[in-house]
Amino acid sequence: SLAHLPPVNWDLYRGKKYLPVHFVETTRGCPLDCEFCAVTNAFGGRYRNRPLDDVFAELRRLRPFEGLLTLKNCVFFVDDNFIGNKARVRPILTAMAAWQDQQRRPFSFYTEASLNLAADDELIALMLTGGVFGLGMAVIHDLADLLSPYVVLRMFRLFLPAVLAVNDRFRHSLDLG
Repeated sequence: SLAHLPPVNWDLYRGKKYLPVHFVETTRGCPLDCEFCAVTNAFGGRYRNRPLDDVFAELRRLRPFEGLLTLKNCVFFVDDNFIGNKARVRPILTAMAAWQDQQRRPFSFYTEASLNLAADDELIALMLTGGVFGLGMAVIHDLADLLSPYVVLRMFRLFLPAVLAVNDRFRHSLDLG
């Protein structure tokens, strides 16, 4: 569980002018255990959740950073797979949309999600309503395999339809690594 994470002291970064966004974690790990991904190995196959009240308490404490390259009202949810538990993320996104409306849309959010998001139009709509504007999708693979044109072509054939499905809805990136 991520229930007892200490609050981040964002004042340590004030005046430094080098942190472009706030970073907030709602989950850690990923339940999918994809053969090409390092997340499961890194976190032991556990998928831990942070209580929703803790997430919103942290969001309420955020204040814009100053600086030339700062995205003043951007929050990066640093979860390895924000939609890893779709049953859990739907209420989060619904609460985010209501909170955003109450607060007059103080933030835009960026996060990372698995490619299976492309098959869930309802979840995509919830993400957009909740203020998610940017999406990172990563395919982590053995470096030796990436040297093979066959493997890279196969990966593009597998993942390109998912990328195209979210292409017109989010600013996004697909990272092959």
